[in-house]
Amino acid sequence: MRIFIALEFSGEFLESLLNSVLSLKEKYPGVRWIPKENLHITMAFLGDTDPALLPRVFEAAGFASGFPAIHAKCGKIFTLPRSNPNVLAAGFDIGGDRMAVLAKTLGENLEKNGIIFDKKHGSFLPHITLARSKTGLKKENMPLIPAEGDLIRMTVFESRLAAQGAVYSALSSVPLKV
Repeated sequence: MRIFIALEFSGEFLESLLNSVLSLKEKYPGVRWIPKENLHITMAFLGDTDPALLPRVFEAAGFASGFPAIHAKCGKIFTLPRSNPNVLAAGFDIGGDRMAVLAKTLGENLEKNGIIFDKKHGSFLPHITLARSKTGLKKENMPLIPAEGDLIRMTVFESRLAAQGAVYSALSSVPLKV
């Protein structure tokens, strides 16, 4: 099973984000926009994971029930990776520091539970992947995304790759403390 753990948004945050993204669709016509139901903030990508390890993954993510909900505000759009960028992502002006603490704690809990995960991309960078391009993206002055709202739950997802893109299924979800 291909597994990742992500933060999910309140409906208010998601609507704010989608309204902000509408203005970008004309500026970037050649990209594949991430569907509404797939928008999230990846906290840890576990990749191919033995289903027998899922109880340990759920246990490691369970600490989030004691972590306060995060109020977040997006900032500028940026491209990833630095060389040959093909991803449009939204960064955060508010809340990114708290997301980093949550990601660090999650990583420690996963390791305590014997779960090895993908750290090849370096340190945690709080962002929402908005779109992908097969032909690459120009580095240019990027607009702001004024989306704002709360991050309300941490979810363990299975990701299945399909011709039309990834299909995510929630396996376990823990609400953050309100």
